Amino acid sequence: MPLSNLIKRISFSLKEGIFGCRDCRENLEELMLKLIAHEIRNPVTQIGGLVNRLHAKYTNGEGERFISEKDITKLNAIKKEADRICGITFIFDELIRNPVFRPKQADIDSIISNIIKIELHDLARFHWHSNHQKQPLVDSARLSFALLNIVRNAKDAILEKNAECKKEEVIYHGEIVITTSSDADTFCVEIRNNGVAIPKEALSEIFRPYFSTKGEGKGFGLTIARDIVEKHSGTIHVKSGPDETSFRMIFPLKQAEKNQQRNFADSIPAFT
Repeated sequence: MPLSNLIKRISFSLKEGIFGCRDCRENLEELMLKLIAHEIRNPVTQIGGLVNRLHAKYTNGEGERFISEKDITKLNAIKKEADRICGITFIFDELIRNPVFRPKQADIDSIISNIIKIELHDLARFHWHSNHQKQPLVDSARLSFALLNIVRNAKDAILEKNAECKKEEVIYHGEIVITTSSDADTFCVEIRNNGVAIPKEALSEIFRPYFSTKGEGKGFGLTIARDIVEKHSGTIHVKSGPDETSFRMIFPLKQAEKNQQRNFADSIPAFT
């Protein structure tokens, strides 16, 4: 629903004193989410544009620099982060525009390509192998959100290991490998990384709400990712060792009957 129409409906509900109804509450929730995405995207887009202008101002297009390479690197880092946030808000917008869980034909290669663009990092080299002949029906916005969380965890593991190796003066090249494959009955997405391993005692806990191996982590990302995969009648499996951590998601090519229309709220697990 357009933002202007939402505001009109909520204003009418307030005037008529019927704001307690479920439809009105859902309108308010949708409005709040849209406003949040709008307020984030606009300044971030401007930041990206300003960085591009500064970059053009201080470079002549032929490789000559009028400020230091260090400052150019900083400008590029700001632009990259601005682009990443815009990519995330785009996924967020898709979730808002499609509040009902509805699997359909989607280009999974395009979904993965967008995730890689969002999470690109100089210290994490991506390798992508698309080997599938068939693909399942998916809710593209929610699958994007699930994959984004798993890829981000992989990138964080690489950055953590890179910091450790730097202290020990050990040469290290971080890599994230994404592979898709299919057989007669299933479709598989596997995301592997050679970053810091997940502790053995944590493997059985990583999908639990509020659990995180990162000090600043909130413990929601992998919980939501698993919930989204399971709503597609899929399963998610994790293995981790000193050399590699892998997340393997398997989806049936024939959607289960239980995947009927579901509310947006059902895509987020209840935390108690």
